[in-house]
Amino acid sequence: MSPFLTIVLVLVVVPGSVRAILLDVHLPLKSSTNEWQQECPLSQALESNLALRQNFDGEQIDFFSKHVPHVTLYQTDFFLERTINGTASIDEAKMRLFLDTLHNISMVALPQCEVTISHSPNVNGPYAMWPVHLTECLQIVSDEIVDATYKFIKRPPTIPDWIWSLPEPQRSRKLNMIKRYGSPNVYEEFEPHITAGYDVSNDTGIGRSR
Repeated sequence: MSPFLTIVLVLVVVPGSVRAILLDVHLPLKSSTNEWQQECPLSQALESNLALRQNFDGEQIDFFSKHVPHVTLYQTDFFLERTINGTASIDEAKMRLFLDTLHNISMVALPQCEVTISHSPNVNGPYAMWPVHLTECLQIVSDEIVDATYKFIKRPPTIPDWIWSLPEPQRSRKLNMIKRYGSPNVYEEFEPHITAGYDVSNDTGIGRSR
């Protein structure tokens, strides 16, 4: 059974480069029961992460005490800091405006989305991921968030190294999304997934955006 998910706008704030903050706006996974189910994305994510943590000392994702299994809707560097005398700090006015924008989105009747995953996980670079079937519901929610918040992104945006390993024309499409919206994984290039593992010591050389 696939769980129905309620939209929750969650910000994971990680210091990035000067005058930018990396934010992950995502959809946390939920289940209608507390029992393990073969087709449940939450169950699969937890089981996969547990196996990775038991077998690889370098595994950095921990769904049991630190992190939340989720589908990322929009992740990029946002320009929400200010620099005074060489010291960077959060610009409270910019952050307030950004959070107000997210709050306004959450007040809109966005749809609840059913999430289903593919039968085979992917391992790309240091990431272990479960591909999520792209539905109209997920596409709408991601598009709405990008529409409302991309005006806040840091420019010029950072291009992740893994982009250059992609074949054409995919590479050009991803670069265009980064240039316009700060992320390769939005709009027609939106590829929803659940990241179950991240271990740089097992990097196969092809990284992916979370």
